[in-house]
Amino acid sequence: GAVSMVYEVGWTRALALVIGSSTYAFTAMLLAFLLGIALGSALFARLAAARRAGPAAFAYLQLFIGAAALLILAAFERLPAVLLHARNVSLAPGFVLAVQVALAIGAMLVPTLLIGATFPCAVRLTAASVERVGVDVGRLYALNTLGAIAGTVLAGFALVPGLGVGRALRVGVLLNLAIGFALALSARRALGARRLAAMAALAGVGALGAVALPAWNPLVMASGASIYVRSYQSWVKGFDLSPALERERLLFYEDGPSATVTVHEQDGLRYLRVNGKTDASTGEDMHTQLMSGHLPMLLHPAPKTVLVIGLGSGVTVGAVAQYPVERIDVVEIEPAVA
Repeated sequence: GAVSMVYEVGWTRALALVIGSSTYAFTAMLLAFLLGIALGSALFARLAAARRAGPAAFAYLQLFIGAAALLILAAFERLPAVLLHARNVSLAPGFVLAVQVALAIGAMLVPTLLIGATFPCAVRLTAASVERVGVDVGRLYALNTLGAIAGTVLAGFALVPGLGVGRALRVGVLLNLAIGFALALSARRALGARRLAAMAALAGVGALGAVALPAWNPLVMASGASIYVRSYQSWVKGFDLSPALERERLLFYEDGPSATVTVHEQDGLRYLRVNGKTDASTGEDMHTQLMSGHLPMLLHPAPKTVLVIGLGSGVTVGAVAQYPVERIDVVEIEPAVA
């Protein structure tokens, strides 16, 4: 439960950079995650109905989850280019939403199928008898829920802000591999030497891959390809978006608790992006940023206290500060913006 929530938080944050952070995009991500878990549980229950699942089965699931999550981690940087190719076909809202759902399912389906299979597998391991099945499943469900809460808190407030989205997902991979190998060791008699060696090799190669895998290109991940389609479409080469970004410099990148914040520079202009979307700049946005501060101050006969919602680049606050007010409060949900 805890590790699966590390994945859910990490995948959601990574996919928000790829397909956008709209209500529709987040709904697509949640749909993909829940669909995979539901199908995984149903498939395991059906396929394992006539077999007794032991600790070895749970160990296999943990190792395969880690391996699948690692492969998906390596593919994330290519997804913005995939999205651009798809949007060459059509920009119709219905088609774009279908592409978002397809990308979310493609990114999460295999590991979430395996994650979904873990709960019925755990039920088979822990349910002692028919008479006690309600109690045993209830306890398991309670522990799973507590683990999910712990994983969400750990990922959202510690791993992502502390390590970044990519490294947080690597931690999830390493945890799955470690759990799987530990369970394999505990079930070594049932597995036999050959299968134990194969599982140890899978865990070792997976751990090495999680450590050695190159980091995402932050310019690609923060490109806002889902928003600025026309700016990038003619520059994409295959599934590599980096040629379109050669003139850009990345001045700042931080995965905050609620969003990824970046500052870019190109052709003498600077712009601040939140999850890939430009929210402030020294270019065309400057008029809006300034007038958002000046207009309410000019319309009020004698402003004394001011509330600015959203710090952005601070230009609106700077405009407000030109007036003889007694107090300015700024409310900003994402610390990385500051």
